[in-house]
Amino acid sequence: MSFVTPPPYRIGNWCEETFLQGARLSEFLQKARSGSLEIQKTELRLGAAQQDVDLSDSVRFGAPLMLKNLGTGCHLAVDVPNTYPEQILETDTFPLTTTARYVPPTARTVFSLVPVDPFDEIPRYGQKLGVVASAALVDRPMFLGSEFKSFASFASKSKEQQAYLSFRQDNRSSWRIVFTDPHMQPEMEGQPVEADTPFLLQHCLTGSFLSSESSSKTMIRNDFGVEWEVDCHTRKLAPLCNRWMIQVGHAKRAVQK
Repeated sequence: MSFVTPPPYRIGNWCEETFLQGARLSEFLQKARSGSLEIQKTELRLGAAQQDVDLSDSVRFGAPLMLKNLGTGCHLAVDVPNTYPEQILETDTFPLTTTARYVPPTARTVFSLVPVDPFDEIPRYGQKLGVVASAALVDRPMFLGSEFKSFASFASKSKEQQAYLSFRQDNRSSWRIVFTDPHMQPEMEGQPVEADTPFLLQHCLTGSFLSSESSSKTMIRNDFGVEWEVDCHTRKLAPLCNRWMIQVGHAKRAVQK
């Protein structure tokens, strides 16, 4: 005796469901062809931000270098927004982080110093300067900036004075490198800044120091993993959070320490 399996029954709004499934598939294929799927945008964003960049072998203005924070033990990095790299406006500001682990020199972790009042090609203690993102990240100069904390401007996690990248080059983007020992600061004024030497990076307009702290209140989860927010705040109880050092090409093998 043989049994014949009956055809499946269609109940409810089966015609409408079939039409919607076809419409969703058609929309998916159209987005895939145009590269507008979220996974494609994320891959494009990560690829552009993580391009390899060669570091300079010496500390000089305009040379690619990395800035390491002694509080977190990690490097200054750009937290690129979801619109990067397809849509970048003149009014955009990019937040900053320090990476939670070692990363090689890439477009988002490499910066350069530019003088406000050129003297020579060597950055010196006390000299006004700007910090610029790598040209591999954005084809126009983006400057590290800050401004007084207000109800409209503050760091999203720590609620302290905000630090960011923008296309504005004005008094909000002026900084100076300060020697860590206050008793030695007058003596070190005008001396060259050397690689792998701790220093403070002071915002000229507000007098606050660039800072990053590895704590639960400054933790950021982004496309690159867990990182730490960068702000401008003088941390007297955790002075290492305000200390930075320049790392260049000859220190590439030791940068992971």
